[in-house]
Amino acid sequence: MKNPAFVGAVAGTVLGLVILNALGVELDPARAKGGVTIAVAFLLSGAGCASALQRGLRGSRSGFWQSMVGRWAIGRMAGTAVYLGMAALLWRPAVYTVVYGLVAVGHIAGWNAVAALWPAVPWLPFGIALAAAWFLRTPAKIIIGKGSGPFRRFYRSLRMGQGGSAGFAGICEEWANRYRPGMIFLGHSLFDRHWPVGMRDDRMLQTLAGTGGGKGESAIINNVLLHNGSLFVVDFKGQIASVTAEAQRPGDTPCTSSTT
Repeated sequence: MKNPAFVGAVAGTVLGLVILNALGVELDPARAKGGVTIAVAFLLSGAGCASALQRGLRGSRSGFWQSMVGRWAIGRMAGTAVYLGMAALLWRPAVYTVVYGLVAVGHIAGWNAVAALWPAVPWLPFGIALAAAWFLRTPAKIIIGKGSGPFRRFYRSLRMGQGGSAGFAGICEEWANRYRPGMIFLGHSLFDRHWPVGMRDDRMLQTLAGTGGGKGESAIINNVLLHNGSLFVVDFKGQIASVTAEAQRPGDTPCTSSTT
């Protein structure tokens, strides 16, 4: 695959045209207004989505997609796609729920009550589907992240032997490692500032950075406060113990050691 972005652009364009054709949208430039513009727009959007997907699956070393703006854009696009996809999947169950609910209301309260509710009926499936998708979007992202693990590992293996293979974690990897109590807290995702990232590991945690690099503020203090159990922290200045002392559980006594 000499140019995966180009191949992805072509694949994204073809897939988009197939979906629009299935929906009955006229795509013939001779008969549809702005047909050429639609094709160009799909080509550009396909290239962008392919590039974002490549970074999301394999991770990236540097560049725009690893900047704060790039990650924010990927997070918004991916989050919106998951939300709308869940809403589309829940649309038919929502319609069935409304229909059976109206039948139940008609049998219990009478059909006059159904007639009173009728003006809101066309909007109920939308509301139910969107509300259910909102509550299920987090589990859906976790399932996508964990389920895509084997495919991501296979995709990354294709570049083995062609140079450095290290890269920043993509959005799928961060979706697969949502923080839960008992995990090591790594911080909040730059793709979504409301998505905490963690890893489950019972080994020691080592943080390396220069003086004033934010080791305590960004990594150590957070995990000391979140950890439920005993800790052994090499804290020569006693700074971590003094900062977290107020948050210790009743009966806990922080033990500090210093060297001269």
